[in-house]
Amino acid sequence: MELDAACREWHERWMQRMNYHCPGRAHYLQLIAHTIAARAQGQPVKLLDLGCGSGAFCSAALQQIPSCEIVAVDASAKSLLVGKTLWGQERIRWIESDLLSAELFASLPARSFDVVFTGWTLHEIGSDELPALYRNCFELLKPGGQLFNFDFMLRGDPEEQRYLNEITRADIPQDWRAFDDSFVAEFLPGYVAPSSSRPNRGQHAVELHRQALLAAGFSAVEERFRHLHQSLLVATK
Repeated sequence: MELDAACREWHERWMQRMNYHCPGRAHYLQLIAHTIAARAQGQPVKLLDLGCGSGAFCSAALQQIPSCEIVAVDASAKSLLVGKTLWGQERIRWIESDLLSAELFASLPARSFDVVFTGWTLHEIGSDELPALYRNCFELLKPGGQLFNFDFMLRGDPEEQRYLNEITRADIPQDWRAFDDSFVAEFLPGYVAPSSSRPNRGQHAVELHRQALLAAGFSAVEERFRHLHQSLLVATK
């Protein structure tokens, strides 16, 4: 299979899988990009996508925000290969890096971004690591800039927690595993997946996120909407 076709199939299979774990995912990505576009009112937007994966939000942003420029960061060389192949490098700068890397944030100019977006990513970060990450994001945003975090977040409801545990522990279909293994063998021999074994990782409480964002310096934090076990928080500098 040619690289372009293989990347497109990989991305489509990944989106189908993620839609099970994150119901409504594709729709919400489009909605968030539309919200950013409406606020920009046609002005150029510089956007940082943390944990970009294969570029699902990058694609939505390119469609909804014609004047956007994106820096997309992920620790997975596999996801970045798919993203570069599908969405190109003309308006997106792809960076392979851990989200907690001091070198990453040192390499990005302070007060240079209008928006920081992270989707279904920060549950992989330890609760004790969130404050530093949010402080780094705060420093990168222009005055009035916004951080959008859409992720699994807890509310303390036992029934919701049981549902969350069930849906996030769903088995990965064997056909996905086989396809992913063949993709790596053909296009990324020697690839090693980034580790996700951080202490204190998991679905953090909405209030924990809110307090960490306020402590980082954000002037306002809103929970814009919630669907099932997912919340969208928007923090304004």
